[in-house]
Amino acid sequence: MNLLPKSGYFCFFKKQEVSNFISREKFDVLILESNREPGYYSKANFPINMRQVHDHHLFILVKNAMPCFQDIVLRKSKDIIKQEGLALQASPGQIYFQNINYLCIRLRVNELLHVPQFIQSLKLEGIKFLKNKKVDPFTTFVQFKKFINIELMSEGIFVDLEQPSRYFVQIPRPIEFEVFERLIEEIKFSCKFNNFDASLAYLNQGEYTFDFVVVYSDHCEEERLKEFKKNIDRLVN
Repeated sequence: MNLLPKSGYFCFFKKQEVSNFISREKFDVLILESNREPGYYSKANFPINMRQVHDHHLFILVKNAMPCFQDIVLRKSKDIIKQEGLALQASPGQIYFQNINYLCIRLRVNELLHVPQFIQSLKLEGIKFLKNKKVDPFTTFVQFKKFINIELMSEGIFVDLEQPSRYFVQIPRPIEFEVFERLIEEIKFSCKFNNFDASLAYLNQGEYTFDFVVVYSDHCEEERLKEFKKNIDRLVN
């Protein structure tokens, strides 16, 4: 049976450069922000993919371990956002900070004035956060879970309906993140398609699990994505 993956909660794995979130608001909790213009591994002076300057990606680090943390964040954040009319998206995740793997909440937010209200509402739910402190910029490994609406673009290639510059390229089997990094480097050096960022992801759908390389680029045509899939399938098999 040729079962196709559908929209659902995808688990993402990627490395990101992060630093202190700089805001006029004084926060008592540690908030890290990822680089919004990462360069997309441009090794041959290709233009970067410019993100909108108001689109912030934040990581709020959680101090206390909680049973069913992901379910709590997914449910409570939806309720809070709806009840209080907040303009943000929240995803549960994990992040390595100072050699410790912390639970975190990843925010994608436009209206920064909504962030303090969201944090205070989660504190009332029993979630405790790390205290704010100054840290130097660093690259770290992050994981997070997010609901994605996808649509089939061509065989084994899907597009994110809410973020058209994000594509999900299905791979034949799961791979370790270190292997993924080596394969992406090899593709970038061996073919003309190298103006992109990438992460790993998987989707649990009933008794099935689908694995993907996620490609982020504003410069992807369908033929280039097919070329990418051909190369990644060859390297993974």
